[in-house]
Amino acid sequence: MSRNRYDVVTLFDVFCVVGQGDGGEKTILKKYPEDFNDSTSLRNVVLFSFPFNSSNEEEAVQLFTFVLTNEKSQYTYGYCRYTPAGVLESLLTHAYHVPIPAPRETLIIESGFGVNLVVPDSNRLPTLRDNKQLLELYSAMNVDQLIALYASLLHERRIIFTGSKLGQLTSCTSAATMLLYPMQWQNCYAPLLPEHMKSYLQAPIPFLFGVPRKIYQVDDNLSKAVVIDLQKHTFVSPYDDVHALPSEVVNGLRHQLLSSADMFLSDRFARSFLRANVYLFGNYRAGLKYSPVCSWDKDQFIQQQRSSLKIFLESLLGKEGAQYLERFLEERVEAINAGEIIHDEFEKEIMLMDKNFFRSSLVIFNFLTLFHLEAL
Repeated sequence: MSRNRYDVVTLFDVFCVVGQGDGGEKTILKKYPEDFNDSTSLRNVVLFSFPFNSSNEEEAVQLFTFVLTNEKSQYTYGYCRYTPAGVLESLLTHAYHVPIPAPRETLIIESGFGVNLVVPDSNRLPTLRDNKQLLELYSAMNVDQLIALYASLLHERRIIFTGSKLGQLTSCTSAATMLLYPMQWQNCYAPLLPEHMKSYLQAPIPFLFGVPRKIYQVDDNLSKAVVIDLQKHTFVSPYDDVHALPSEVVNGLRHQLLSSADMFLSDRFARSFLRANVYLFGNYRAGLKYSPVCSWDKDQFIQQQRSSLKIFLESLLGKEGAQYLERFLEERVEAINAGEIIHDEFEKEIMLMDKNFFRSSLVIFNFLTLFHLEAL
């Protein structure tokens, strides 16, 4: 005959946090549900959570179980996680005083928990395996939606991610900015928009917000916003930004994102969008002017492009330009004037294009072929 209870109606009877009270005795500090009032069970929870009296606290985190037997000889199971006093404080103390490691160095925190991990290199493109945020974005959106998101970012739209899972919401909103690498989103940005800042959704300026479903409401004032619903897996935009992209970019991205067997282990996902950015802006040096210091001229840059790309860039940059590109070019010009050598992944891809597709005085970009080449 089973000794398990048959009167179970909820997944658990009660959740308790047991610790030291004001008088030093062990007591229940918090419980859920609050109206659980079986005094015998609650008293036993305290006793079994700390099964012996000792002035010496255990030094390790422990997981253990106990069993309560009722008057019918039926079992109620208890599951405990014991965290010794001072463990968290020890971790924080060690972490606060540990030297900041350089990229690719090992971070070691010697405490009760123990931390040992390799610091990622921000100069390298992330992989889906190592970057949780990119993996969340890749898993939540299909290829056409990813390309549409990229096009919306290029045009600096009002972009809203919404969903009920805060981890997924903030990860996807954060990962969206990585599609512009090496450029960075320069407009209003909040991976998690709290309720007291909800009025920001009415701002008539570009933004990128992660809005929890509980506070997001569709209204007419958001009719010109791009909305990605992570739970419904929908992408809604009043614009046709994908159609405005050069067909080589759209076809190249779609081909690469659909055909890469090693997407998870390699940096192919991030590199696909990097190569799209190189195709669009990699010939930025055509806009450089020296008189005598270096500066950048937008009109000169556009005029140096071939006709199909020129039309897109004229429309994209317009009179006001794109803030992410302007800031990127400011930093590039500053580096050139300072005599610094620029050798990031963006420049490596430009060199790859120059090496394979140089024609006369202009760089001719064959985007589809480029996707089959490996970076230097």
